Amino acid sequence: MSIGPVMKILYGPPGTGKTWRAAREAVFATDPKMHERHKRGSATDAEIMEAHHDTVLTGRIKWVTFHPSYSYEDFVEGFRPIQGPDRRTLSFEVCKGPFRDVCDISTGEAFGPAVGEEIKAVGGGTTYQVFAANDQGWWLLVDPKRANQVGEQPQEKFVPRRTIKRAAELKLKPEVFSIPGNKSHKPSRYGLSGTKAEKGTDLRRRAGALLRCSSSDLANSSHWGAVANYIQDQQSSIGDPVRTCLVIDEINRADLSRVFGELITLLEPDKRIGAAEERRVHLPYSGEERFGVPSTLSIVGTMNTADRSISSMDFAMRRRFEFEQVEPDPELCPRDYGGVDLRSIFSGINRRLTILRGRDYRLGHSLFMEATLESQRESLGWPDDASGRILSVAHSIRTKIVPLLLEYFYDDWRKVEVALGVLGREFGASKLSLFEKDQPTSSDVEQFDGFFDAAGVSLGRLASWWQPKGPGELDEETFRQALIAMS
Repeated sequence: MSIGPVMKILYGPPGTGKTWRAAREAVFATDPKMHERHKRGSATDAEIMEAHHDTVLTGRIKWVTFHPSYSYEDFVEGFRPIQGPDRRTLSFEVCKGPFRDVCDISTGEAFGPAVGEEIKAVGGGTTYQVFAANDQGWWLLVDPKRANQVGEQPQEKFVPRRTIKRAAELKLKPEVFSIPGNKSHKPSRYGLSGTKAEKGTDLRRRAGALLRCSSSDLANSSHWGAVANYIQDQQSSIGDPVRTCLVIDEINRADLSRVFGELITLLEPDKRIGAAEERRVHLPYSGEERFGVPSTLSIVGTMNTADRSISSMDFAMRRRFEFEQVEPDPELCPRDYGGVDLRSIFSGINRRLTILRGRDYRLGHSLFMEATLESQRESLGWPDDASGRILSVAHSIRTKIVPLLLEYFYDDWRKVEVALGVLGREFGASKLSLFEKDQPTSSDVEQFDGFFDAAGVSLGRLASWWQPKGPGELDEETFRQALIAMS
């Protein structure tokens, strides 16, 4: 079985399930056994998504969404403002971004306990169970078993990663999170400087200043000490490399050369740590001299081909990824929904869009999937019958499909009508159109005719007769005829 990293970008029109696919690809990249089960057909979708949820909690799958202002400092490392213990001052520290975090986990340098582990407080008194973890910290469950406990459920405790990591860097002892305030103690007991005994409250203030947190946060924080104690025991060894996956949603919406910087070279499998052509680079903010990308790190991206920022995906990045097209799938649309063949309607609209605008501008099947329409119908309180389903279809076309088509065709209503297959068509006994048109007045023509053919301009808007406000307020039979015309 191949152990190489997955470098894949899922691309296609909006609404085709690229993000849905990316979650599953991430699971397969981090768990080859689950991938084999999926290929044999023995893994259910519920099992795959449960594995995704659990792997996200452990940090082995990390999600990032790119946007035009996303930068190297956000993604790799950069200075971040840190609030002081008095809550009124700020300092700046070099902090790792999601890329460096997932690289640390990949190399076995994961910091702290994993989800599902049990850890003990300093001295072995209370036992905590880790039930969630991410780049912010750890969530612990504890049953204090006290007589004055309120309720019978275990209590949830949060441990901030930044504070625990700083304590480890300063070589403070785990006991620093359990300093009794009513006695004097030697600072060395807690990893603090000094030889003379000091009051516990004074030691707490010193520790709070070093950890950049309030001294009151250290008054009852044995759960913080439990994590710190676990990490102290963990320091002596680094684990084996583990499979991780970074999922980058909307990868083409950022300036990728700016975001990845000098790391672009390291993404290639033969430049990873341990490969024949291994490369290391200097990181400018932290000053790390020999940073490399682990061979167990996979990257899965999604790319909307209808997004006009697609040009930012330059060739240096393109050749480092495999590209897999995620196309609209009519088979996922129902043949009969409220008495209407949505599969034929979906295929008809996409056939015309392919001619008018190109394959990258087709509609995604998620707009017409039964689960989507039913969820919408229920949320809007419409009845569970054919009329309620037609209302849901009308709502999707008015609020999702028509606005998208107007963007595709730069507000040219005539092309929207062509794409829907209703240009010049009237329906029902009353001869109704889906769109109403406002023709320019004679004064408009006189004023603008020197610049363009004002007489040919058509100002459109959605007709009110098929506004789906509720049962009985939509001319259902006429609208059904319009839907048939879209096929």
